[in-house]
Amino acid sequence: MENTEFLQKLSEIEQNFRKPEKEDINIFNILFKGHEEVELHSRFISYLLSSNSEFLKSFVRDILKIEENYFDLNNCEVFPTQKDKSEYKEIDILIINKIKKQAIIIENKLNAEDSNRIKIKKDGYDGQLERYYNTIKTGIDKDGKKDIDFQCDNVFIYYLTLYKKPSDISIGVLKDKDILKILEYKTHIQEWLTECLKKDGNEFLKTIIQQYLNLVIGISNNVELAVKLKELISENIDTAWKCREKVLELEDFKHVKWHTVADFWNELKTELNLPVIKDISVDEISEVTHKEKGNRKPLYIIVDIGNNNELYIMSDSNKGLTYGYIKSENKEENKDWFSVDENIIFSDFSNEKTFKLINDKNREDLIKEISTLCHNLA
Repeated sequence: MENTEFLQKLSEIEQNFRKPEKEDINIFNILFKGHEEVELHSRFISYLLSSNSEFLKSFVRDILKIEENYFDLNNCEVFPTQKDKSEYKEIDILIINKIKKQAIIIENKLNAEDSNRIKIKKDGYDGQLERYYNTIKTGIDKDGKKDIDFQCDNVFIYYLTLYKKPSDISIGVLKDKDILKILEYKTHIQEWLTECLKKDGNEFLKTIIQQYLNLVIGISNNVELAVKLKELISENIDTAWKCREKVLELEDFKHVKWHTVADFWNELKTELNLPVIKDISVDEISEVTHKEKGNRKPLYIIVDIGNNNELYIMSDSNKGLTYGYIKSENKEENKDWFSVDENIIFSDFSNEKTFKLINDKNREDLIKEISTLCHNLA
């Protein structure tokens, strides 16, 4: 693809996204970061479900498509609530009819990784989703504690997401049950919120719901826009590098950087297939990629390679991409650091090696190289 054609396609992608209505104030943007799963999204969605029976009915019947004979809305409860903000057994949103023994589990994922066990036991509680399902289905949690009040015979489970897919470990035993469904902010939540606006006459609440809808539209567009820009750049990586001055100036290139860095670490962890002792947070990636010059703090993960030995894999603004082997005895004095590539610095996409990791094949090749090096130490 020629430079001019490539830049034209980049511009078209940016212009093709629907923007939320302009507003002077959005309370959610003021009080929260847009990706806060628990404090913002789960709690507000749960509040709407628990506070208004029409909102709940619309969600269960129209969005989830669960019929009355499978889930009775009479006498059901929603956790958490406005009064009690605690989750039940760490489940983001739980809709339960204790009388009918029916439950709907919703795991909310925007950017965070699945909370799976580090040490695998293969007992049906290793993966986050299978753990929640078995906790409600059996009435017994991961620690063996019984709670028969919350035990249900009929359990539905949903994975609410912006763009992610649950990991195989998280799904676990659910893979063979064919009961896990995907919900999307872009379609399902936006449709539901739009319906909620029609069902309540409280003008103040309508204003709040509209502001939340605008937020959801904004973060959904950011993700979809980033994915499309990233795909175009990846498919034309050499042309993109030649046009890097224009590409780096794009207002939305920060989202491309974020997803490239997040994809690198997530794909690396999958390839390593080792227990992760210390992971990288969403906010850490944002600090590196969303600021003009990036935060110079290193990004790193720690994985367990057995025999009480740990392996650090680090991206550092001074040393580039490195990995370090820490032996079990007197760990702090037994670090052996090895360089992978001193030119790969995630805070600097003006660097060619870093920029070209936007390309899926380049990222895959690097990850396989690192995995081979690390497993040779394991």
